[in-house]
Amino acid sequence: MKSLNLILILVILSLSSKSQIVYEHSYNAIHGNLQGPILLSHSGHKYQFYDNNTYQLILYNLNHSIFRTINVPFNPSYNYNGSIFYVSETIFDTDSSNIEYVRLGADSVAGIYRTEIINEDGSFLMTLDSGAVQIAQTDSGAKMIFQATDYSTFHRYDIYSLPGYIPTPCCNNNSINTTLTKKETQNNNFFGYPNPTNDFVKIDYKLPENITNGKIVFYNLAGQFIKQFNIDNNFDHLLISTQDLSAGSYYYSLQTKNEIIGTKKLIVIK
Repeated sequence: MKSLNLILILVILSLSSKSQIVYEHSYNAIHGNLQGPILLSHSGHKYQFYDNNTYQLILYNLNHSIFRTINVPFNPSYNYNGSIFYVSETIFDTDSSNIEYVRLGADSVAGIYRTEIINEDGSFLMTLDSGAVQIAQTDSGAKMIFQATDYSTFHRYDIYSLPGYIPTPCCNNNSINTTLTKKETQNNNFFGYPNPTNDFVKIDYKLPENITNGKIVFYNLAGQFIKQFNIDNNFDHLLISTQDLSAGSYYYSLQTKNEIIGTKKLIVIK
């Protein structure tokens, strides 16, 4: 009886320890502002900290180690050198090796708001006087809404199309985790040919053991859903027409209910 009680106590303690809220880390807020976790398309989730004393944008990994430190260009006319928004690897250009961000500053000298899109090397991709921006992913790509205003008067909305995309954090029929789709994975049991193609592609696949059903899903380079084909383990290949696809590059992935097995890139020519 005593041994049974001891086992019950150990089980209760084990369950209790797994359900606890655990303290991780503290960031000094005297000279900065912490945001996040934000999602970078290729590098995953990060904490974003802007130190308005040193004018540095610091990105931290989820284990709180430093991922990247970016020197933000100093503007003496801005209060606290402005505020930082929309830190991204893929929204403002197609070069995912760089990080870009939006800075909103209140220019006390000119008496206007100023919105700037800045590369991590300090170069300015775009400068818009008197306004602020909102960015959203749509079926037609990423869009930026610019609210043209000054300190007291609202003027108009300007709409801009952006070259990149906003990463999506989950997988469903309309989007896929872009950290998985934006690069090809090695899987000798999953590949398509001919590649490039202008007519059709034959995709060979092999589902894992004990998995009877899956799907092959096509996405464009922005991670947007194009079409999908349901498959099962009675076959080992799929013949797909590419006549309905425009010329360009696409990703296709082999998926089961619980995982993405592989991702490949297909080039369609016309």
